[in-house]
Amino acid sequence: MLELAELTNAWAYGCSVSRGTTPPVAITGGLSIDIDRTNNISRYVLEPYDWQRAAARSSG
Repeated sequence: MLELAELTNAWAYGCSVSRGTTPPVAITGGLSIDIDRTNNISRYVLEPYDWQRAAARSSG
C-alpha cells in the first residue's frame, strides 16, 4: 500500500501528464504544477493539507 506522500506525488505527476504541463516542482511542504505559464496559473499540492497555507498561497 502506498504512503500518503507517495500517493500525492503519483497524483500530481499524473495530473501534469494529463494536462500536458511540465512536471511538478518541489516547494516547501508540497508540489507546484504550472498549468498555464502565459497567465501565470499554478496548482499547489500541499502535504499535509492545511487550509491556512492554501489561503496564503492563493492571496500571494
